Amino acid sequence: MLTITTEPFSHLAKEAAQLTAAHWDEVEAPLHGPQHYALDANRYASLERLGMLHISAARGPAVAAGGEPCDATDASTLDESHATSETGASAPLAGYAAFTLVDCPHRPQTLLAALDGLYLAPWARGGLFALRLLRHAEAALAACGVVLVQYSSPTSRPCHALYRRLGAQPTETIWHKTLSPQPDTAATAAESKTLMPKAVRTETMREEAIRPETIKPPIIKAKSAEEEDIQWP
Repeated sequence: MLTITTEPFSHLAKEAAQLTAAHWDEVEAPLHGPQHYALDANRYASLERLGMLHISAARGPAVAAGGEPCDATDASTLDESHATSETGASAPLAGYAAFTLVDCPHRPQTLLAALDGLYLAPWARGGLFALRLLRHAEAALAACGVVLVQYSSPTSRPCHALYRRLGAQPTETIWHKTLSPQPDTAATAAESKTLMPKAVRTETMREEAIRPETIKPPIIKAKSAEEEDIQWP
């Protein structure tokens, strides 16, 4: 029997390290390339301290010390450890739905919860359990004052049908592009800003902006045939 409960990151960090690595290998590696994934525990701990992290965790079935499965405790009766039932049996972490919380910059007075990671171990899949996991998370988020939930669907494992069953609507498509870093240029710019006080930088920029030689007429370029074909939104 699988159970779902809200858990603090500090209680599942060690177990999550192995599960998030499996998550990366199965879902993210096909998109971003293979790597030796290591969970950034310090970052998630910081988010939790700031009240910006929610985790709905799936556990079970419970396994006794001798390796025999036993009934897991109902989620509503789990104590603070969340990983141990009343019989003393450990319930392994089977999956998670993790969300980061932030004030939405485009909708005033709207607390937004963005899905950071959704994963179930292969042995915990089947039926409608993923739907139950997200419904549990939504109820917990609403209790925290969240108004808007943002779901993401990786192209390696599309979740469109799952989100539609939750009543979510598609709003945008996200594209990623990897840029080549320019460390020397960035370091020089950062150093110049550090050496010049903010007030001086502001006044200097204002003076440069009004110098006649710095005011240049706009250059209007003819559109290429390729640009003409692009239908911009």
